[in-house]
Amino acid sequence: MKSSLTAVQIQGNLLAPDMTTQLLEGSIKGQEVEDFGLSKTDKLADEIANTWGDAKAYWAAFQRALERLNDNDSATSMTREM
Repeated sequence: MKSSLTAVQIQGNLLAPDMTTQLLEGSIKGQEVEDFGLSKTDKLADEIANTWGDAKAYWAAFQRALERLNDNDSATSMTREM
């Protein structure tokens, strides 16, 4: 089976080449919206976009907190707490 992907180059054996085709077809278990704890009416792409937005907001807050630290603070405690 030949995949239609043109921008993906697989190195090593982490993913078998036929697995990319199965991913594109949606035939691998665990790719349905319900598999992520969402309802059938939810759109997975919307949930991914929302989660990515949350992650970026947390990262921005973390960066602001880092800027407020003293130069000799390793940020270990702050990193654990955030």
